[in-house]
Amino acid sequence: MQERQVARKADIKTLHMGDYIVQEGFNPNYIEVNGEKYSRVVVLAVVIDKFVSEDGNYAALTLDDGTDTIRLKAFQDLRILDKAEKGDVVDVVGKIREYNEERYIQPETIAKIENPNYEVLRKLELSKLSIAKKASSGSVSLPSEAQTPEYSKSPPVSEPKEVLGLEENEEPPEAQLPEEADEIQEPAKKEALPNPEQDIMISRASDLEKSPATEFVASETQKQGNSTEKEPSPEKKAQATQKKLV
Repeated sequence: MQERQVARKADIKTLHMGDYIVQEGFNPNYIEVNGEKYSRVVVLAVVIDKFVSEDGNYAALTLDDGTDTIRLKAFQDLRILDKAEKGDVVDVVGKIREYNEERYIQPETIAKIENPNYEVLRKLELSKLSIAKKASSGSVSLPSEAQTPEYSKSPPVSEPKEVLGLEENEEPPEAQLPEEADEIQEPAKKEALPNPEQDIMISRASDLEKSPATEFVASETQKQGNSTEKEPSPEKKAQATQKKLV
C-alpha cells in the first residue's frame, strides 16, 4: 500500500513556481521547487471570491495570502466549500492540480480561522522554513565566533587572588592616578600684543610735560599758590587792627 504524502506548508507564490510533474499509475503528481516536492500542501489565506455554478456541479474559491492568488476547485460534491464565504480566513489542506495551464488546489479540508494571531504564526513558520532551506543549501552563512560582535560576548572575568599574589582576606589595591594628573597646570598667560596707537599717545604726553609752555603754566600756578598762602585773609586783618587799637 502506498504511503500518503505529507502535506507541506507553503505560500501561494511557491505553488506557482517550478514544473508540474505528472506521474503514471497511482503515484501522485507534484511540483518541485528548490529540490522540494509539493504534492499535498497547507495554505493559509483570505477568501476574496466565491463562485458556484447554476447546476451545482462546480464551485471555486479564490484565495489570496499576500504573495499571490490561487483557486480552490470542487466538482460535484460542493459541501466542502459551504462553510467558507468571501472575506473569511481559511486554512486549507489539498492536492496540487494543473489543468489548461492553470494551477489550482483540490481541497481535502477547509478550516475557518478566527484568531488573527494564527496568521502571524504561519508567516513566522514559513520564514523559518525558508531560512533553514537556504542554510542547508549553503546560500546563507551563519555568523561564526570570529564575526560575533563584542557586545554579545561575556564581560571579562577578574583575575583570582592567587594570580595577583594576595592573601585570602586581602583586597586588591585601588588603581592610583600618576602624580602628574593631580597637578593642575595653569594656562600660559598670553603676551600682550604691541599697540602702535597707545605708544604714540604715551610719547606725546611725555613731550607735553617737557615743553616750555607746560613749565611756564606750572611755575605760574605755583606762584599763585605761594601768594595766596602769604597774604592774610580779611578776617585776620580786622583782628590785627582791633589788637592795635586796644
